[in-house]
Amino acid sequence: MKKQALTLIISYLLLNMGIPVALSRLAWMNQGQRPLYLLVLCQLLTMIIAYLLYKDELKKQWLDLKEQNFRQLFPKQFLKLYFAMLVIRIISMQIIGLFVDPNLLGQNQEIINQIAQSTPYIMTFFMTVLFAPFVEELVFRQALIGSFQSKKWINIMTFVSIILFTLAHMMHWADFVIYLPMAVIIVYFYRHYQENVIASMAFHGLNNLIAALLLSFLP
Repeated sequence: MKKQALTLIISYLLLNMGIPVALSRLAWMNQGQRPLYLLVLCQLLTMIIAYLLYKDELKKQWLDLKEQNFRQLFPKQFLKLYFAMLVIRIISMQIIGLFVDPNLLGQNQEIINQIAQSTPYIMTFFMTVLFAPFVEELVFRQALIGSFQSKKWINIMTFVSIILFTLAHMMHWADFVIYLPMAVIIVYFYRHYQENVIASMAFHGLNNLIAALLLSFLP
């Protein structure tokens, strides 16, 4: 694995898990919205590190996308796969609901909803629409899959990427029915456009934008 990929993964784990968890044990850090501001600061630092590590590759991949007619192809592909994802989720949740308490499904999303309702909209927008697509795609796609050249390892790491991304968003084992379809579709965009992380960022970002808008305007 490339040095820049390891640097990004370590920074991501440290700034978004290690430091917030460690500081949360301090009483003064749990007052008011200090934990939220700390999280946003750590996410902002992660974004800066990610950009500095991959800025040259991002510029190159943006030019590659232009050559692949991405702007014309993406809207139709997004709509088709987004609604396919929704249908798969609904059917899967109905099936899983026969065996698991439905209230246990989507706990991660419920936590996000609660945070969004008590958080200034600009912070919610930053965390869901900017930070998550940009950093998570560089971590789970570019760092994990893009670090390898051989077809064999690209295929292996594609599977690893899907599993790790799904696990990272799960609060209960049954949550895989919500996040696995999304992970598969995101990876499809990444691989379909020749391991282009901007393509996967586009789907991830637009998916989260729709979710953020629904959280804001629906009761």
